Amino acid sequence: MNCEVRGRLFDVIHLLEENQRLPRQYGQHLLYHAEAAFLGAVQAFPNANMSDMSDRLRITKGAVTQLHAKLAAKGLVETYIRPGNRKEKYFRLTAEGEAVRSAYMLFHEQSNQALCEYFRTLSAHDAQIVLSFLDRLKDCVPFCESECICLSHGEEKEGINHEQNALECPSCTCGA
Repeated sequence: MNCEVRGRLFDVIHLLEENQRLPRQYGQHLLYHAEAAFLGAVQAFPNANMSDMSDRLRITKGAVTQLHAKLAAKGLVETYIRPGNRKEKYFRLTAEGEAVRSAYMLFHEQSNQALCEYFRTLSAHDAQIVLSFLDRLKDCVPFCESECICLSHGEEKEGINHEQNALECPSCTCGA
């Protein structure tokens, strides 16, 4: 059972990673996750310059420049300079960019609705179990995917050398 839980966790992680690599249609525009995140940052931080965007999105200034260029070519963002400061570039969404950002937010609201509805059905005890699991998961970051070495009915899975596997993956903390 423990290996099944672990397997499903990595299934979800892989689905999330795959989802972020694929572009998605928002209104009339096909956007990658990074592009949609950039639109969100422009909306959320209207006074952010190039350096601020780089810090907030945890990407290089060159990546900010590339994202801006792609989104400007699609007519979704533009740069501007403030009076008295010709050095700093700032970003703003165009009207079309606002519409795409709204479509992005609507998509996420709808996709999160089923998850929220499920969480509302949990008893306080079940919710505490989920929260405890998530807290423990955070404590284990970073962790790696490898063959399951969890204990099953008091015995190690056959053919797995836990000590050797723990040496190969120092973040492995299955409790043995």
